Amino acid sequence: MPKEVHITVEFVGVLHEIFKKKQTSLKFTQPPTVNEIIVKLAKTSPIANRNLLDTEPNQLHPALLILVNGKEISALNGTKTRLKDRDKIVLISVSHGG
Repeated sequence: MPKEVHITVEFVGVLHEIFKKKQTSLKFTQPPTVNEIIVKLAKTSPIANRNLLDTEPNQLHPALLILVNGKEISALNGTKTRLKDRDKIVLISVSHGG
């Protein structure tokens, strides 16, 4: 039986308000990519979708900053970065109200 992969996702800024929590734990049957995490979270509500994904299909919102274990994903393998059990993702929306 495959071991579950547990990923912690922390929400910062406006995302904290959208998801109504500071963090969540997600379970997968195999190691997910950053993109798979974002798509899964975007499906939770229309407002989550608008803040995580751009109007282009499967493109990240330009105001979204993603860290995996403290490293920005552009320093890794971008949205194709494969996560391991107990990895932590931080999602930061760099856009804000005026």
